[in-house]
Order: sequence, then structure tokens, then C-alpha cells
Amino acid sequence: MKKIKIALVGVGNVASSFYQGLSYYSKTKGMIPGLMSGSICGYSISDLEVVTAIDIDERKVGKTLDVALQQKPNCTKVFVKKFKPSKVIVKMGPVLDGVGDHMKNFPVDQTFLISKEPAIDVVAELKKSKAQIMIILLPAGSHEAVRFYAQAAIDAGCGLINGMSTFIASDPVWEKKFREAGLPCVGDDVKTQIGATIVHRALTRLFAYRGAILDTTYQANFGGNTDFLNMRNPKRTDAKLTSKYESINSLLPNEGLSRENLYSGPADYMPHLKDNKIAYINLHGKQFGDIPIDIELKLSVEDSPNSASCLIEGAMALKAAMDRGISGDVTCVSQYIMKRPLVQPRSDEDALKDIEKFINDRCRNILISFARIRKLVQSGEYHSEAWTDIIESAEREAERLGIHLETMAPEETYNDPKEFIYLVRTAVEKLNSFRGYERNLYIPFHITNKELKKNLIKILQKFTGNIYAVNVPPDDEYRKKLKNIRGYIGMDEQALGEKLFDELVSKSSVKRIIVVRHEENQYGHDLRAKGVTTLAEKHGIEVFMVKHEDTERMKEIILMGDVGVITFGCRGTEKILDIDIDVTIPIVTVDTNKRIIRMAIKESNKVILASFIQEGLYRGTMFSFNDCILNPSRAAT
Repeated sequence: MKKIKIALVGVGNVASSFYQGLSYYSKTKGMIPGLMSGSICGYSISDLEVVTAIDIDERKVGKTLDVALQQKPNCTKVFVKKFKPSKVIVKMGPVLDGVGDHMKNFPVDQTFLISKEPAIDVVAELKKSKAQIMIILLPAGSHEAVRFYAQAAIDAGCGLINGMSTFIASDPVWEKKFREAGLPCVGDDVKTQIGATIVHRALTRLFAYRGAILDTTYQANFGGNTDFLNMRNPKRTDAKLTSKYESINSLLPNEGLSRENLYSGPADYMPHLKDNKIAYINLHGKQFGDIPIDIELKLSVEDSPNSASCLIEGAMALKAAMDRGISGDVTCVSQYIMKRPLVQPRSDEDALKDIEKFINDRCRNILISFARIRKLVQSGEYHSEAWTDIIESAEREAERLGIHLETMAPEETYNDPKEFIYLVRTAVEKLNSFRGYERNLYIPFHITNKELKKNLIKILQKFTGNIYAVNVPPDDEYRKKLKNIRGYIGMDEQALGEKLFDELVSKSSVKRIIVVRHEENQYGHDLRAKGVTTLAEKHGIEVFMVKHEDTERMKEIILMGDVGVITFGCRGTEKILDIDIDVTIPIVTVDTNKRIIRMAIKESNKVILASFIQEGLYRGTMFSFNDCILNPSRAAT
């Protein structure tokens, strides 16, 4: 995979944990603490690369990123043996409202020291560095600065992860800006791995889930990093308080609790705590019999690594969204890692399911039938029971696996090859339009007509994804000219023909065999016929290939005596049963349904010796992404 190029806006504690994590887990495979998976949509932590970084502190601006991250007022724990050297020089950004006036009243190792360097052209820097994703990590209440950088991301063509409580991805106006620019965004206000809000949400949902009444609740947070110092100014906490309140209250029924009865936010700044965050959570309510219930909980956690894990996941998922051409809010990602998404999830469990579905939704699949299926027939029209089962089996399997599947089948005719080719052309154009997905086309290679085959190959040569043959395998010409055929899912058609022959001759004494075909240019039937004729030649048995409409020819051959019949489908079997002739006829069939078998039982001189069916044959096989040779089941007759 190519690198995911990151622009960090704010080189503080969270940026430090984020950068440390990139090297700490760069060679880790499998489970990584704090991440759903070491790989998301094909990307791993080692694919993340910081290509530019922006700050306003004189102790960081002008230094390489690895050095800048170790400067005051950063105080988060260092969990790497040594910061990985970086060639990225931290650039000076515009200050705007990023530094509160009260910050100058505190010791220099706790607060910001504004650099005298001139601010860079942010958009030009983003373009020069070829950044793909911007992550905003500014102090709470920096609304003007966050909006400035959000616009810069749009102007530079970057996706955005807004870790702050200034509303961007959750603001319909800003979300529309990203959508119209064709860029994805995730936000707002990072939820953290196991932090105060996610724990508070879990307990709040427990009340609602178990039918208890929650009357009041609070979450009082203490910390010693610059985030808590910054929030000593009440003017900088309004959006943060709204974000946390909405995140918790959204889980309660009806209107939930008022602001007076639900508080979630900072309590005070305690410098000795440094990046350690302590949260006191209380929930008071009533259970059965109006008996009071109180929950008291203390949470102590290192604040910045808690956020960094979610941002790493967010970056990989956002890049996948960019690859797929998704623009605007990537809802499932925002719901999973942010406190204030555009739409609040019903629960964190639902958010997890949705993002897992997004991650697993890595391919686009189209399956095309060459024959009409049951749901498309009008009264009295023929349909293919075999292809109906194939389509329905694939749809059930796709739903079970949670992957995309679109199915197509002829509507105007039963099995016109020209209509099939039209469907293939439509599918190829649609699949080629998808970005960032594995693209798979599932089709039968039944067409043998020279001109039609040439046309089909020409269309398929324009397809840039994978082709899987279904039900009918490709012949040598298809395989030679289509290098992207990856496998075949279906029966060994020639072996099936041999089975049909063996069933007939083992249970009846015949000198002649009528093979009833209802498809002229059908490669699968050619292979079945080859299986029959090859064995018949060895046994000295004469074989007659007859179209299913030609009942007079069938009758003529039957009257020769010692005749058995092999049919390749329901229509051929029905034609044989309709022949009015007083001669016992042993029959072996393919895909003959139970209705036709019951008809044969009533016919004293028409005996179905065996019927091989495809019903249920394709269950659980369609998305094996490889060859899958199936054995048809023998129906009881």
C-alpha cells in the first residue's frame, strides 16, 4: 500500500502520542491494544507518515518534529525508547484565537510561548508536502483557528479529522463544503479509547437498557496538561460542554436530562497531574419500587495516548474513504471515534458494527445470470430454477458476510445472449467506475457463437477487476484472451455428462441415447454432451442430439427401440413427458424439479431414473475468491 500522508496541526501531547504510536507499533502484526485491527481496509500503522506539522510555540517551530514533540509544555508519557528521527520541520502557523489571554499568567513550562516567526501559507505547505489528511489538534475554544484550517484542508484537497470540539464535520454547512469539494471529513471532538465520555456513555446506556430511571449524573474531570489549563477560561469550554453533554444525553429516552441534571466537563487544572486525567462519574436514579440507586466511579487515565489510538484508526479509515470516492462526513467513522458526530449512534455497539461493516465492505461484486430468474417472470413465462437458486444463494451469502452484491438477469427474454451481453457491458461500466474497492464480476461463459463471443471478449477486456466464471466455465479462448479470470465456481460439466451416462446405462439396457438440449450455443451443455458421447463411443452406443422443440424427431428415434433419454433441463424433460407413445422410456435429467418428477410418476411408460439438481449447490461458495468445483446432488426419484 502507498503511504498515508498526514499533516499535524498542533504539535502537543496528543500529537506526541500519535507520533510515538507510529514507530512503537510499526512492526506489530495482529492485535494492537486500542485498535480494532492492526490493518484497516488494507492499511496498517506502518503506512501512516507525518509529512508536515504546524504549531505556534517558539520551542517547537523550526525544530524537527521528533525534537519538537519533546519540548515543554508537552507532558505526556513517553512510551518509546527513543523518538524516531524526523526530517519534518515544524512550521509556524497563524495564531488567530488559538491561545487564550489567561495562558500568559502561568509558568512558561505549563503554557504556550508564541513564536515571532511569520506564519506560513498553510495551503501552499499542504500542497508542497503532498499531505492527504489533516488532523487538527488545537486547544479547545480555538474556533476561528479550527475553521481556518478546515478551509485550508478543502483548498489543498485534504481529508480532515477534527479532533476538537469546534463543530466542522457535525455542522451541516461545513459538512456540505467538504461534500461539494469531494473530500471526506471525520469529527468532532475525539471520544478516546477508554476515556471519561465512553465510560459515562456505557453506564448511562445501562440505565436505559435495564429500564432504570436516571435522574441526575455528572462527570467532573481534572488534569494537568495545557488542555485543562486552556479550559480554565469558561469562554473556551462552551462547545466542549455541548459536545460531551450531547454525547451522553443522546443515549437516554425521550428528551433525556436537562443541562441542570447532566454535567460533563472540566472541573479544574492541577499541574502535578500532568497528562493524567482523573474523572469522577456519578449516576443517581431509581430502580424497581422507586428504590434509589447511585453509582460512583473514579477513572484515572493518561489522556493523550487515549486519543491517539482513535486518531490512528480514523486516519486509516478516512484514507479508505478517500480511495472509495466518499465525500462529506464519513458517518460510521465519526460515530465510532468522535463525541459529536453529525448523527449520534444509537449505541457504541451499533457504532462498532457500522464501522466494521465499512471496513469489511472492501469489494464491489456483480453477479449476472444468463437466464431469467423467478422474481423477474410474468405469468406463464419460463424461468431458470438453477439460476434462481444461484442468485438467491449468493444474495444470502453476501448478506451474511456483510459485503456488497448486485445481481442482474435478463428481463425481456428467457436467455437471449444479446441481452446477456448488454448486461455485462452495463456491469463492466459500473464496476470500473468504483474507486478504492476490489471489483469482482461473476458471469457464466456459456456463449459459443463466434461473433457474440468476440463481442463479449471485447467488453470484458475493458474490465480492470477480477472475473469469476459461474455455472459455466470459460473455454481456452476465453482464458487466453482474458488474463483477469481468477477462478470458476460451478460443476465439472463434462464429468456431469459422464454421470448422466453412467446412471442411464447402469439401470437400463439401451442401444441408443437421445440427448435433449434446450440451448444451442451453450458451452456448459457442449461439455455435458462431450461427457455423454465420449463414454457412449466406448460402449458402442449411438447418441442423437435433439433440440427440445423437435418432438417428432424424438418420437422417430424412440420407435427404433432400446432408447434411453438424457435431458439437460426442465423444458427438455417436459417435452419427453408430453410425447404420446406407448413405449417405456428411461430418463436421466439435470435440474428437473419436483413438479416434473411427480408428473413422471403418473406416466406408466416414462420413468425418471435419476435427476441431478443444482438447488442448494452454491450456498456458501460464491465468495471463496478461488476455484470451487461443485458436485451436483442426486435427487430422490
